[in-house]
Amino acid sequence: MLIKYFKRNDIFKLLKNIDILFHSHVDLLLFQYDSLDYGSWETKVNHCIPMDKREHLKLYLSKADLKDLEKTIKAALVTFKQDSEDLCKSKGLNYSSRVSSQVISYFNKRISDVHW
Repeated sequence: MLIKYFKRNDIFKLLKNIDILFHSHVDLLLFQYDSLDYGSWETKVNHCIPMDKREHLKLYLSKADLKDLEKTIKAALVTFKQDSEDLCKSKGLNYSSRVSSQVISYFNKRISDVHW
């Protein structure tokens, strides 16, 4: 969907999808680090998630123009993948990077294709 919205220059749909990706990333990190029985996600991020992982979440904040949003998504996809790998490793689960690598590759290929 993101690629379609880039091609249409639909900033508001892009922002909504980035928001969904951001909150999915927050949920992923809270699954691993949440140690509080109370509080909103914002409180839990501030009190439970390590600073380096909070920096990953800050990547989603950008200026609302297509070039900045493209850079934002490219960086966010990579850190989401890294954090997913870290989570699986800490839980003793296998993580196949094949799917996430394909998603990142597909996004990069399609976003640069002017005829898509």
